[in-house]
Amino acid sequence: ANRDAWPAIAAEDPAFAVAMLSVFYIVMIVIMAAIALAFGAAGGWNPKVRKGLLFLSALALACFGMYQLALGGMAIASA
Repeated sequence: ANRDAWPAIAAEDPAFAVAMLSVFYIVMIVIMAAIALAFGAAGGWNPKVRKGLLFLSALALACFGMYQLALGGMAIASA
C-alpha cells in the first residue's frame, strides 16, 4: 500500500481533501440515520422476533469474545 498517497492528493488540490472529508461525514451521518430508523422500526416488531434477534446478537457477541480471548491467549503463549 502506498502510504504517501494522502499527502500527494492533498498537495495536488486542497479541494480533494475537503471533498474526501465531506463525503466521509455525509456517509457516516446517512448510515447512522439508517441505523436509528431500523432500531426505531424494530420496536414495533413481534416480541418473539425481537427475542430471537436478541439471542442471535448475544450469541454472536459471545463467540466474538471467545475468539478475542483465544487470540490473546495465543499471543501470550507465543511471547
